[in-house]
Amino acid sequence: MRKVIASIAALAVSMISLAATPQFGLRVSADLALPGDWKPAIPDQFAMFKPTFGSSVAAVAYVPLSGGFFLQAAPTVYYNPLDYKDLVVMNDGDVYQHDFYQALWGLRLPVVAGYDFEIPSGYTLSPFTGVEVEYMLDSKFRPEGVLDDVDMGSWRKPFNLGWVVGVAFPAGHFEPYVSATVGLTKISKNSDITVRQSRVSAGLTYYF
Repeated sequence: MRKVIASIAALAVSMISLAATPQFGLRVSADLALPGDWKPAIPDQFAMFKPTFGSSVAAVAYVPLSGGFFLQAAPTVYYNPLDYKDLVVMNDGDVYQHDFYQALWGLRLPVVAGYDFEIPSGYTLSPFTGVEVEYMLDSKFRPEGVLDDVDMGSWRKPFNLGWVVGVAFPAGHFEPYVSATVGLTKISKNSDITVRQSRVSAGLTYYF
């Protein structure tokens, strides 16, 4: 994983030297986290989490290449909680079953390649695809009225690797986009449990 992260970071840094006129901007996004089913070693699987909304802010570097191709990197800070379905916890001998949530803060670094299509109406359509590395900075489990904040990050790995597919719609300084990120790595530290985290995002980039 460290080699993958180092390679992606090196690519993101070297992108700036590939073109004489890179563009820089800021992006705000709404994110919908889509954790996969919790799959233990036994055959049964179940939905541990519910889809949850979050948000993110990114600095964007757009590097135009020849022939309409481009590269783009977007270092991102995000907040995207996880909602647990009917999680059972014990507190002072009492059993509670609630839909609790886990507050997650972290960093993402997507690096994508794409192509700017000029369509007859005068607009541009820019599909893109690439990889994304995520690092979880903070994780607090917060069941209201039952327990104080508890660090629950120990069940999951801090790193996540995803594959990004999306499309942007450049219009002057503004660029709305939609994308889907498919989780490629198992985020559980327990080798007997498989769970991956994916995401759908929509946002707006402003280029200076």
